[in-house]
Amino acid sequence: MKELIEAAKELDLDPITQEKVHPASRIKGLIAVRKISSKEKVEKSIYEKLRKNMGKSQSENG
Repeated sequence: MKELIEAAKELDLDPITQEKVHPASRIKGLIAVRKISSKEKVEKSIYEKLRKNMGKSQSENG
């Protein structure tokens, strides 16, 4: 969750977190972001930022 919030902040999406539970999966936590384009494009942007950040942290650690 922390990495997801950081990625959204780096993309200037103004993330807001809430303590909610998804009833079907029991996953706890919700992050709402500013809509800058379609849902799919925002999701893809966050995904790409996460991949980039995860690759960067792995190369720094080992």
